[in-house]
Amino acid sequence: MLKTVYKFLGLMKTQYKRLYLSFLFNFLDGIFIMIPLVIAYYMVASIPELNKNATRQLDEKLLVLCIAAMAVTIICRIILRYATMRLRSGAGYEAICEKRISLGSHLKHASMGFFSKKNQGDLISTITSDAAFLEIEGIGVIEKAATGIPSLIIGLIFLFCVDYRIFIFTVLLLIPAWYAYRRLASTQDRLNINRQKFIGTVTEETVEFIHGIHILKSCQTEKQHKTKIMQMFEKLRDESIRNELSHLFPIALFQFWFRAITAGTVFLAGMFFLRNDIDYMRLFLLTLSSFGLFQGIEGMGIFSIFAKMTAQSLERMDIIDNIPVMSDISGEEEPDQFDISYENVSFAYDSTHVLKNLSFHIPEKKTTALVGLSGSGKTTIINLLGRFWDAQQGKIKIGGKEIQNLSYEHLLRNLSFVFQDVFLFQDSILNNIRIGKPSASLDEVVEAAKKAGCHDFIMELPDGYDTVPGEGGSTLSGGEKQRIAIARALIKDAPIVLLDEVTANIDIENEVKIQSALQELLKNKTVIMIAHKLSTIQNVDQILVIEDGSISQKGTHNELMKQIGLYKKLWDMQYQTEKWKI
Repeated sequence: MLKTVYKFLGLMKTQYKRLYLSFLFNFLDGIFIMIPLVIAYYMVASIPELNKNATRQLDEKLLVLCIAAMAVTIICRIILRYATMRLRSGAGYEAICEKRISLGSHLKHASMGFFSKKNQGDLISTITSDAAFLEIEGIGVIEKAATGIPSLIIGLIFLFCVDYRIFIFTVLLLIPAWYAYRRLASTQDRLNINRQKFIGTVTEETVEFIHGIHILKSCQTEKQHKTKIMQMFEKLRDESIRNELSHLFPIALFQFWFRAITAGTVFLAGMFFLRNDIDYMRLFLLTLSSFGLFQGIEGMGIFSIFAKMTAQSLERMDIIDNIPVMSDISGEEEPDQFDISYENVSFAYDSTHVLKNLSFHIPEKKTTALVGLSGSGKTTIINLLGRFWDAQQGKIKIGGKEIQNLSYEHLLRNLSFVFQDVFLFQDSILNNIRIGKPSASLDEVVEAAKKAGCHDFIMELPDGYDTVPGEGGSTLSGGEKQRIAIARALIKDAPIVLLDEVTANIDIENEVKIQSALQELLKNKTVIMIAHKLSTIQNVDQILVIEDGSISQKGTHNELMKQIGLYKKLWDMQYQTEKWKI
C-alpha cells in the first residue's frame, strides 16, 4: 500500500501544498478526537468517590465548562473536517484534471499505429473511469495511510505508558492482524482480477455494437450480437461480485483481531483492577480509549482493497504515459519551399511490408496522382508525409528539409488533408469548418463554404451555420460532408493538399460540385491525390502507378496510355465497367 501511496503522491506533485495542508488539518482533527476523552477523564478524576486523589470536586460549574469544551471541540472538528475535505477533494480533482490533459497531450504525439493496435475501449476506460476512481477513492487511500500509521504508533506509545503488560498483549495480537492485512492486500493478485481492464473490453464491444447496429439490423443478426453484449455484462457482474466476495473473509479476519484487542484490553484492565494492580482511573482510561485507539489503522487495512484498485488504475495510466512518441518533433526548421521528395522510403506494419525503397519527386505547385490496386500502399504514402507513422528507412523531405527535423506543429500547419471518410465533430457546422483555422471570422467561414459549394445547403438547415449535425455528421449526406471537409481545407489554406479518394462513392450531382470545389482548393498548391476514378486525373501534372509498394509506371495520362502496363489495364477495365448495364 505504501508503494501505491508514494506513486499517487507523484501524481499529486502540483498539489502538494493543498494536500499537505489537508493532512495537517486531518492530524489536528485526530488530536481533537482525543480531547473529549481527556475531558471525560478529567470529569471522572474530579469525583472523590472514584478518585481518592481528586484535587477538585465536580460541581455544576465544572460540568458546564466540560460540556462547553466538548461542544467547542465538536465545532472545531466540523470546521477541520470541512477544510480537510475541501482541500483534499479539490487537490484530487485538480491533479486528475491535469493528468487527463497530460495524457491527451501525450497521445497527440503518438503514432497512428498505437491507436490501430490499442483497444480503444480500454483507452477510453482509463481516461474516464480510472481517472474518476482516482478522483474519488485514490485520495482516500492517501488519507488512510497518512492517518493510520501515525495512529498505530501513538496508540502503542499510549498503551506502553499506561501499562506495559497490555502493550505486550496488543503487540502479540497485531502480528496475526498484520498477516490478515497482507492476505487482504494480496487477494486480488492471487485471483488475477482486473475489473477495470475488463470494463475497457466491455466498453469497446458496446461502442462497436452501437456503431454497427444498422449493419446488424440489415442482416437480422442484432439479437445474436445483443446476446454477446449481454453475456459480457453478465460476466462483468460476476467478476465484480467475485471480487467483492473474495475480500469478505480477509476483511472479517482483519477486523476480528482489532475487536479482540479491544475486548482483551477491557478484560485485562478489569482483571488487573480486581487484583489491585491498577487503580480505577487507569481502568477507566483503558476502557474508554480501547474502543477508538486503533480505528485509523483498522480503516487503513480495509482500504487496502481500494489501494489495489488505485495501483491498477495508476499502472494503466503509466501504460499510456510510456507509449513511444514520434521522434524529433521539437525541430525548429520550417520549409520555405513546398516541393516533396521521397528517397528510398520503406515501411512495414509490424511484419507486413507495404513500401519498398520508394523514390519520387513532386515539384512545388504541381499535382501528382497515385494510382494502383487496393493495398498497394497509396494511403500509406500520404500517411507517412503527415507523420501518422514514421518510415523505417529512407527520407521524406519538404522543400529539401527532412520532415523529422520540422516541428510537428510546423509540419501539419503546411498540410491539408481531405479524406474519403469525413468525420464531423458533434459541434456546429461553423466550428467544424473553423477547425481548419480556429481564429477565422464568420465572413471567412462563409466565403470558404461558398467556394466549397456547401453554403446553400447549410443555409437550408434549421439553424444554418449553427446547426449541430448528428454524431460523425450522420444527418448529412456523404457529398455534403465531403464539401464541408473541403471548406475546412480551404480556410486552412495550407500550401500542400493531400486528397484520398474524395469522389469515391459519391453520386454524379455531388461529384460535379466536389470537382468544382476542388478547383478552388488546389489553386497554386502542391497536391498529392489518390484516385480510383481515372477519368478525374487526366489533366494532372504527374501520375505514379504503385504496385506492391513500388513505382511501376510514371508519367502523364497520355504517356501512360501509350505504355503496356497496369495503368492502361485499369483504364480499360473502368471503360468496360461504365458500359455495363442491367
